[in-house]
Amino acid sequence: MEHQLPISIKKCASIVIGSTYLYNEQFSIGNQTLQSPGNVTDLGIIIDSSLKFNSHIDSVVAKAHLRASLIHKCFVSKHPALLTRAFKVYVRPPVEYVWSPYYGYAIDKVESVQRRFTKRLYGFHDTEYRTRLNKLKLQSLE
Repeated sequence: MEHQLPISIKKCASIVIGSTYLYNEQFSIGNQTLQSPGNVTDLGIIIDSSLKFNSHIDSVVAKAHLRASLIHKCFVSKHPALLTRAFKVYVRPPVEYVWSPYYGYAIDKVESVQRRFTKRLYGFHDTEYRTRLNKLKLQSLE
């Protein structure tokens, strides 16, 4: 076809959904074989061959923990209301975007970000999680 963009083979991959032992064929474009990794990222979502999103959830949660730690580290003020506001702006949106049909796994992992962040706030270390949420006017991510 004329006037089409060339395909970047390095950015292409193939993934077999389901039992991989039933299908051992290599896919190719032209004369170049496509790589077949265990996980594929499409539109920012990591998918594996069994259609489980555990890798995606783990990736988002790891980034959220990093952002939450940076808020504690980089802000000079340690006032809980200010840090909570930063948490709502920079950490919660990507974490709230996480979804999974494996509800229990996702909720526990996602909730751990907020649980850990609020526990590190000044004056909240020994407070129960639900009490911390009420005092900081935060909702559970569940």
